[in-house]
Amino acid sequence: MSDESVKVLLIEDDVRVRELYELVLKMDEYQVITAETGEDGIEKAKSEQPDLIFLDIRLPGMNGLEVLEILRQDEQTSAIPVVILSNLDDEKTVSKGVSLGALEYVVKSRITPQDLSKRVKDIGGKKSS
Repeated sequence: MSDESVKVLLIEDDVRVRELYELVLKMDEYQVITAETGEDGIEKAKSEQPDLIFLDIRLPGMNGLEVLEILRQDEQTSAIPVVILSNLDDEKTVSKGVSLGALEYVVKSRITPQDLSKRVKDIGGKKSS
């Protein structure tokens, strides 16, 4: 299995959350790129061309929904699967994220880092086939 060839971009401003997810994903041999802001995430999505993006909603400056909208409008990033990973779970935010093209909307408090890694495998496998 070539899990190490799956490249994940994690856009998350909370350093503890980011480091925890990054550690678990790297232990499962995924390539992990991180960004603390939406602007940095957009730049890394363009330059690194990840196979999957995990995107938080609450980010400094530009929020995750704005980031998703920009990613979907850019030819370089429009086809990259994006999973929103947030503690916001109000119906309006979830609906907006899905309507903007998120593959999934995952509430952080309802998923373990190991479950997140499994999602990478499921989504990454679909992408590489």
